[in-house]
Amino acid sequence: MTKGIMATLDHYCSTDELPRHEKCTEGVESWYEWRKAEATNTMAAFKHPPRLIDEHVEKHIRPVYEELSKDDLLTRCLGGHTQNANESFNSTVWRIVCRV
Repeated sequence: MTKGIMATLDHYCSTDELPRHEKCTEGVESWYEWRKAEATNTMAAFKHPPRLIDEHVEKHIRPVYEELSKDDLLTRCLGGHTQNANESFNSTVWRIVCRV
C-alpha cells in the first residue's frame, strides 16, 4: 500500500522531461495513462498533463506522504478499525435501534 500511496504523489509530480512512474502498476489495465501507453507501445504520442503539484509544494508534502504511508500507521487501518471504540459502539447501536 505504501508503494501505491507514493505512486499517487509521483504521478501528480511527473512531467515529460522527468517521468516518475517507477511505482505505478504496469500493463494495459493500469489506471496510469503513461503505463498504458508504455504497454501498448504508444509512448511517442503520450504527453503528460501540466504538473499538478508544484516543485516547492512537493518539497513540503513529500515528508507528510512518507510519514502517513508508514507500515505501522497503515496496519492500524486494516480490518476497518479506523474509529475509536465509542464511535464504533454508537454506530452499531444506531443500526439496530429503530429511529422514531
